[in-house]
Amino acid sequence: MPLDKENGEFLEGLGKGRPVPLDKWARFLDAATMAARHHLEAAGAPKNFPLDPAQVLAQEFWLHSKIVFTFCVPVKGVDQFYHYTLELNHEAVAELALSGHWPAIYSDLPNLRAN
Repeated sequence: MPLDKENGEFLEGLGKGRPVPLDKWARFLDAATMAARHHLEAAGAPKNFPLDPAQVLAQEFWLHSKIVFTFCVPVKGVDQFYHYTLELNHEAVAELALSGHWPAIYSDLPNLRAN
């Protein structure tokens, strides 16, 4: 099952996020991929299985201050999913808002216009 990189995927407890290019959060992708490989190999995927960028979706959940990488890999003929979640604290959200990487309206910074 391909991941919907245009509309995003619904995640329980979060809803639908805003899909973003993987390179926006590339600095976290290696850690997310390592965790996904560990989880998916434990579920039966072969060691060092090939992972295509089409099998990874990055979504921002502005209301929850989270970034989630979703991995979808077939294991024994069944699609297995792994979600790697980055929880952003208030300081991180404020810094991202100031740099234009997160909507300012969610940053709780006074006098900062929405972007």
